[in-house]
Amino acid sequence: MCIVASVILGGIKRIATVATKVMAHGSAKTNEPVKEGLVAVLGPAIDTLLVCTATAFIILISGVWQGTEAEGVNLSAQAFDITMPGVGPYLLILCVVFFSISTIFTQAFYGGQCFAFLFGRKRIRLYQYFYLLAILFAATATVSEIINIIDGAYALMAIPTMTSALLLAPKVRAAAKDYFARLK
Repeated sequence: MCIVASVILGGIKRIATVATKVMAHGSAKTNEPVKEGLVAVLGPAIDTLLVCTATAFIILISGVWQGTEAEGVNLSAQAFDITMPGVGPYLLILCVVFFSISTIFTQAFYGGQCFAFLFGRKRIRLYQYFYLLAILFAATATVSEIINIIDGAYALMAIPTMTSALLLAPKVRAAAKDYFARLK
């Protein structure tokens, strides 16, 4: 059950699936777009393989996942407290605060860029006001409500992303073939 849920959520909720990072890597000043693409591959490797796996091991080693109703960050907090008494919960709080703040700023930027592309720069204030209201709503809503909204939004964002990825695949393949041929 856990493996199935992890695979589903991993596929749906990956930022790479909805390509928001493309905006950051696409704005990099480089003569080699393939090289920047290779750098972009490191992001999911670091956050998924390192951070998520380390958290999963801490939860498994602590044993808190057995016989508790805790979920999400509460489960992680209990595991960190058991495996690193005294310092664990504070380390987790620090990580969650940095992750939350960086997510708020990056998603505000990415969303603003998309909104400006669709509706023009002059209307960006509308998006900014909406985004601030969304932050207030998220702060007062339940975790399950937020997860449902995010799941729906990510599913909708995956449609144009996967379509554009399929349409651009021949160009990416040609650029990669050229880049790796020059490396030889």
